[in-house]
Amino acid sequence: MSSTPPAYAALCLETAGQPIRHVANNGHGPIAWVAAYEEAYGSLPEIWFTDADGTVDQAAVARYWETGTMVAEWDCGPAGGDGDDVALGQP
Repeated sequence: MSSTPPAYAALCLETAGQPIRHVANNGHGPIAWVAAYEEAYGSLPEIWFTDADGTVDQAAVARYWETGTMVAEWDCGPAGGDGDDVALGQP
């Protein structure tokens, strides 16, 4: 975990109670955890539709507001754990 930025490590411990490791896992499609997020926190904010350059994908935001579905691409996912993990970012 030495290559993990301290702020990310602290966030993991605060929100999940343990480190969250990632492994390469390319894919795309609807994001399965959106309904659980909305139940806990409300609608997704626009930051979830922002690319690495800070540009908001307005078409994706509009699609989300219209359909309630968030579609994304990813290049990693959580590493397997003790069986009590939630697989974020995977359909």
